[in-house]
Amino acid sequence: MAQHKHIERRKLIIMKVFLVFVILLIVCITGYSQNLPAGFGVTNATPGASWDQPVGVVFSKDASKLFVWEKAGKVFVCKKNASGDYIKQNTAVLDISEEVANYNDYGMTGFALDPQFDINGLIYVSYVVDRHHLMNFPGPNYIPSFSEENVATIGRITRYETTVAAPDIVAIRF
Repeated sequence: MAQHKHIERRKLIIMKVFLVFVILLIVCITGYSQNLPAGFGVTNATPGASWDQPVGVVFSKDASKLFVWEKAGKVFVCKKNASGDYIKQNTAVLDISEEVANYNDYGMTGFALDPQFDINGLIYVSYVVDRHHLMNFPGPNYIPSFSEENVATIGRITRYETTVAAPDIVAIRF
């Protein structure tokens, strides 16, 4: 009799676990297929532009520029045209891809415009530094195409000063 109660109890536990699984599955499926709320839409702000693992975007105060940063360590600027689209500048404003540890979830993880960006042109980036770059640059053992992955390294926040060159191309001031 005790064994029969034990078997019935196991069946009941298995049924409860199965029921919870089915409920979670239904919630996940319906959550995935949600529609946008009324008044919202999807628009490609940079038609024709291609990106390599973009992490985020930041608009200038007047929304005339859109900054997009990529995981590998590049920052691009897009200028707003008369039709309201943002046109991607051909060259990156900043390319520190040799220094950025671009593996797993590491990379350039943050970007910000200085509150006085329109006046001083300062930008800030946060990223994980590639161990090989950290330990060997500059020096005879440094190989730009080499990366040390999954080893101890550091994160870094760096400030850069940009300038606007003709015709309205944003670049880093060296």
